[in-house]
Amino acid sequence: TLLTPTLLLELGLLGISLVSALTLAALASTPEKRPPGIVLLCVAGVAFGISVTFYITPNIYALEFGGKDCATASAILDTVGLVASSLWALVAAAVKGGNGKYRAWHLTMVLLAVIIVATAAL
Repeated sequence: TLLTPTLLLELGLLGISLVSALTLAALASTPEKRPPGIVLLCVAGVAFGISVTFYITPNIYALEFGGKDCATASAILDTVGLVASSLWALVAAAVKGGNGKYRAWHLTMVLLAVIIVATAAL
């Protein structure tokens, strides 16, 4: 069937990421003080929810289709991930330097939610 247990697990985890990212966006759009515990829980939810999709799935792909060259395929995937992480760090630094304005952070979390939905659709 199309809906295998592994696919359902991935979709469930992406759902956790989506809810966490949207909660962060909602928190960032309010002027009130944000409870650190809730923010930390949401960040952990985003990270946990995308872990299978962005770490395990590509490595299994490299092992299954890379054959004896799976180390090369895995290195390429890791390099792309490192570049993406570095770019995200630059964006996060720019958002942090926003002089207390959370509009950019709100838009970043909304964009992350769109990315999560697009990933789940693939």
